[in-house]
Amino acid sequence: MSIQSQEYCKRLYIAEEVKSVYEGVTSRNYYDVCSVECEEVEEGFVLPLKKSIDDSGTSYFRGGVTDSCGVFVEMSRHWRGSKGGSLTEGYDFSLKDAEIVPKEVLYGGVFVNHFGHFLMESTNRLWYLIENKEKNLDIVFLNAKRQKVIPQFWEFMDLLGISREKVHFISQPTRFSKVYVPGESHIINHSFNKKFLHPFRYAADQVTAQPSEKIYLSRTKFRGGTLCLGEAYVEDVFRKNGFKILHPESMSLREQIAYLKGAKTVAGVIGTATHMEVFARQGVKSIILERSDTPIEEQALIHQAIEAEWYCIGTNMNPFPIEHSAGPALLGVTDNLAQFGRAQGLQVDEGKIGYVRKSDGKTFIKEYLKLYTQESYNRRLAKTAPLTAERLLKIAASFIPWRKKLKQFFKAKSYPSDVSVIFVSVVRDYDMYDKCVGQNKFCRNVRLNPIDNRVENKGISQRYNEFLDDYEYSREAWFVFCHEDWQILEEPEKKLQGLDKNCLYGCIGVRYEESTPNDLIHPVGRIVQCDKTGKNRIVVGRQVCIGGEFADTVDCQCLIVHSSLIQRHKLRFDENLTFDFYVEEFCINASERYDVKLKVIPLKCVHYSGGNITERFYNSVKYVQEKYKTISKCYASTVAHTVIGRDKSTKKIKTARHFDWRTFLFQKKITNSGKLLIKICKIPIFSKKVGNKFLGEMEENENLD
Repeated sequence: MSIQSQEYCKRLYIAEEVKSVYEGVTSRNYYDVCSVECEEVEEGFVLPLKKSIDDSGTSYFRGGVTDSCGVFVEMSRHWRGSKGGSLTEGYDFSLKDAEIVPKEVLYGGVFVNHFGHFLMESTNRLWYLIENKEKNLDIVFLNAKRQKVIPQFWEFMDLLGISREKVHFISQPTRFSKVYVPGESHIINHSFNKKFLHPFRYAADQVTAQPSEKIYLSRTKFRGGTLCLGEAYVEDVFRKNGFKILHPESMSLREQIAYLKGAKTVAGVIGTATHMEVFARQGVKSIILERSDTPIEEQALIHQAIEAEWYCIGTNMNPFPIEHSAGPALLGVTDNLAQFGRAQGLQVDEGKIGYVRKSDGKTFIKEYLKLYTQESYNRRLAKTAPLTAERLLKIAASFIPWRKKLKQFFKAKSYPSDVSVIFVSVVRDYDMYDKCVGQNKFCRNVRLNPIDNRVENKGISQRYNEFLDDYEYSREAWFVFCHEDWQILEEPEKKLQGLDKNCLYGCIGVRYEESTPNDLIHPVGRIVQCDKTGKNRIVVGRQVCIGGEFADTVDCQCLIVHSSLIQRHKLRFDENLTFDFYVEEFCINASERYDVKLKVIPLKCVHYSGGNITERFYNSVKYVQEKYKTISKCYASTVAHTVIGRDKSTKKIKTARHFDWRTFLFQKKITNSGKLLIKICKIPIFSKKVGNKFLGEMEENENLD
């Protein structure tokens, strides 16, 4: 072992079994001695991001900057150490359809809407702005998710002296008179050069330091990100040793920088908060509390850049291996922390060593099994602990009660079916999900794939794509993409038996018709809709025939598509549409590019939501309108009389009213006030206060209208 390696080992208070791995990461040289340049592109085009998948199944982005002839500018690529998730190339676009802006701009690169990743990945071209203030350039970013921009971004721009008016997010191909394309000063987890710290040092210079010898960056009040259990006991050690406890999520960026700039010692559980050390003084003492057995290269890179006196302390007490960014993490006062305390003169309560609160242990086990029995998270775990991941999938069925297993067994014997069905739901409210899907008796013979979105809260389209990217397509199945509050009231495998695998399906949709004097939107399909408590139930739409009816689009509460169709055309959801209009766009894309038909089939179901139209919805509609400027026909949506591909100024749009002789002769429904109302030939003959319970048995009320 070299003298340098021995020195690094002295800073590692880590379990012996993984110490060599940590040594390899912390002793690596991340500094890139090559100089970084800026390329000036006359009449250059800036292209918004498009997600793509290569033949091996790797997801990557296309976009960036091209020259006046549409040739990709290599310096505009966004590299992440490998192709996955990187921006690697441009794409073909219509030069005549591009927006023209007679302005010189700085290409800021890819904007990542996560504070930690923004700091490490979206600031690596701003060095040019710091060195060339006199140019007073506007900045253009590529926003992969088109989400609302995090507030810390604007705080950081303000510290750099950049007003909001000078920051632009590109949503369509745009030509500028000149585009300055600085090279990357940093590649996450890979390398940095002498320009890396420029924007952070400049921002810190605008802030007055808050003198504080020792600070601890706490996660105990943070409700987002990776779940960390038991940190309170670790935090208490540092509090008793004179560290000032800070909760970054409750502080402005300027306040955080003030404390980091003034501190001589910074401690905290590894994550975004410790990455903030890029604002700390050169040579700061950094105490990193590890939450997994996997070292994070980016933290080692930061330590090298700021020449920190760093220490890595193993404080995780995870009984099972975890994927670092997914968690959950069980923390505590470990022997490693006690050993570090003795070496550094810190007082550590010997009675707390190895202690785990009972509730934390239970929560860890529950969350661990819930997380890693999901296919997408299981695949992530498999990269570091393949055997554990494989076994977790095998024992997942062990947690189903034996009574339920017996019912499933006899049901399968009674109703043999060769149809494989997978329900895919993005979940933030597990109580609602269990009520509608997880404990639904009609879902006994289907495979459930809930995607836990409580921590990262990614866009639904991105979560669906993650499932599609990870799926093993040798196993053919019907995918039912449904909301957590959508409940089916009949066996889906029976309804899907014999359906054409080359079509898309849904439970309720619409069809557009040009007419005089008003264009019409015809509802197709029927559902029951109510609030989350099950009250205020109403019937929406109209019944369709057994074979189904063609529609333009279906509502996002439920989309059904076969895996073979997904694989053949590599269909994906547009991740620019996070929570609105993503299913409608999916239907339009499949129809326009691959001539895939869409049908609404009769499904007995309840949607426990009335929907909520926000500005985000209208922004999504505008985005889709821009995306499909030239299409073969108009496409209607179930929401707000929205039509894609139509000039709204020409005519009014109305919902078509359909005559049904059955409901004319006899009509029975529950009103919003909870009354049972019976009509014959549209004349009310009976009314009685009964509440909403009768609507719950939809299968017994086939003639509701």
